[in-house]
Amino acid sequence: MADNWKSLVGLSSSGAWEPSKRLGPPVSGVIRRWGAPDSGFESFRRDPCLHSTFDKFSKDMKPFLDLAFSSMAASSAAAHAVSHASAYVDEFVRHLASVSSDPAWAPFCADAEKSVSDNALLPLRDASRCLANVFGRSASTIRAGVVRLADSSIQSVLRSSPPSSGFFFGDPAAQVSSSMNLAVMSTLIQRQRAPASRGFFRRPAASTRGNTSAAASSSTSSSASSSKGKGSGRSSRGKGGGRK
Repeated sequence: MADNWKSLVGLSSSGAWEPSKRLGPPVSGVIRRWGAPDSGFESFRRDPCLHSTFDKFSKDMKPFLDLAFSSMAASSAAAHAVSHASAYVDEFVRHLASVSSDPAWAPFCADAEKSVSDNALLPLRDASRCLANVFGRSASTIRAGVVRLADSSIQSVLRSSPPSSGFFFGDPAAQVSSSMNLAVMSTLIQRQRAPASRGFFRRPAASTRGNTSAAASSSTSSSASSSKGKGSGRSSRGKGGGRK
């Protein structure tokens, strides 16, 4: 079984290794067969209201995003196929005892039911769990990347919006629009209030301070000159009176 798996992946030792060789078989046809939109196992779609954010994510980390989308599509299709096989085998085991009414078949049917349950149903259920893990981790990774690149005003909305209706965030167009409008209004209000609040603490400009200092110095010099002139005048009059 391990050899068959390696051969399917492309890791078999036979043949020369080619640098351009692509590991893994093509599965586009398998995904179309088991991942139909009406199957309930389809991958999530991009939310229309977050188109620009998804585009930004795709430009920044395209190989990473392509891998996540491919993992989701392949795992969901595989989960559908595994679930189908599991349900078929389970139903077959349930009806196995009714094939013959002969009591002699009862021990055989019981042994067959236990063997099929342990060697077929259990591996199929484990495979479904592994595929569900791949799908969930891929979806969570894409959601985290979109939230990180989204506008800060809608990040809380996206985190609290669970996947639904086939979309990563349930297409929360109304919530996103409301949050962005609120953010714009808050920014405009802050811009209108900012000049008025800063006016009380605005320091005078350098030229104004220079003119004020110059005017103060000029006024002081004028006062000093006036006082000196008055003192000189009184002194002259005092000397003149003594001569008389």
